[in-house]
Amino acid sequence: NIKKAFELAQKAISLDESDPASRELLASVYLSMRQYDKAIAEGERAVELDPNGADVYAKLGQTLLFAGRPDEAIGYIKKGMRLNPFPESWYFNDLGRCYILKGQYEKAVTEFKKGHHSAPKSPWPHHGLAVAYSLLERQEEAHASAEKCLETVPFVSTSWFTKISKFKNEADTKLIADAMRKAGFPE
Repeated sequence: NIKKAFELAQKAISLDESDPASRELLASVYLSMRQYDKAIAEGERAVELDPNGADVYAKLGQTLLFAGRPDEAIGYIKKGMRLNPFPESWYFNDLGRCYILKGQYEKAVTEFKKGHHSAPKSPWPHHGLAVAYSLLERQEEAHASAEKCLETVPFVSTSWFTKISKFKNEADTKLIADAMRKAGFPE
């Protein structure tokens, strides 16, 4: 599927090199392929092409987050939030992940709560809350959040997370997986 997505993104760009959505798509494909420098370059190109596009800023922030550059990621995600008065849940979730990588767990909790408010049926803010609470040693809240996440997506486990993680730095994946384990996610 990644190979097909890569081919289609390249085809879209060949049809219109100035389309920011195609550049954003290619950046996402490169991120899935763990080609961080190429993903960042395409994300930066998307921002150049659409300087008022909230999603292109937030997606570049997401790429920088996974590339191990949370400080830069925060700036891009917040810029996306300023451009979009009603950001989707994933903006808040990515910002929360940035704060987790920076060791600012209370700030992470705040962002994941905003993500939950934005999309109350989504399991991913609960996942983030479980991790943040675990890192704060608030195990009762961590377990409750893990249970809420697992109600919707019972396949989530530490081994699943480790397998699909896009984090460039193994230490980032390990930090989250260890916190998941403490929060009560299955192995």
